[in-house]
Amino acid sequence: MEICILEIAFLVIIILFLIGQIRKKSSSVTPEKNCSLEDCSRISIKNFETILRSITEGIIIIDEKGKILFANNSFKKLATIQESPEGKHFIEIIRNFQLLDLLRSALDSMQEVSGELSVKRAGEEFFLFAKAMPVVGESGGVCLIGILQDITK
Repeated sequence: MEICILEIAFLVIIILFLIGQIRKKSSSVTPEKNCSLEDCSRISIKNFETILRSITEGIIIIDEKGKILFANNSFKKLATIQESPEGKHFIEIIRNFQLLDLLRSALDSMQEVSGELSVKRAGEEFFLFAKAMPVVGESGGVCLIGILQDITK
């Protein structure tokens, strides 16, 4: 269990760093002909979504109004989401009441919330460790980062 928490903490640090980098770079992206170190950082920021999509833990990012900004395929699989969730309110998409309560609690309290959940998929029960962390941006905006990890074994 300690390894799970360390892995999740490491992922959160990476996500927070990359979100900050995206915000900094998104306003200053201009095409250039010569390759420089700055270009390399732009490339890695452009690949941010690809990196998040390839992570085996489920990751969801929700804005302060509850709208889903991002959900990787692992999250969709673990939370048994069939449709594309981006742009929709998380209450419309997530059907697991335990996960809904966890996300609502983190948004309402603006505090980190974690717990174990059970999910039924194809007649089998799976157990997930879920963590939701509110993040306040430089401009004062808030988003919620949710992470799911399969702990069935």
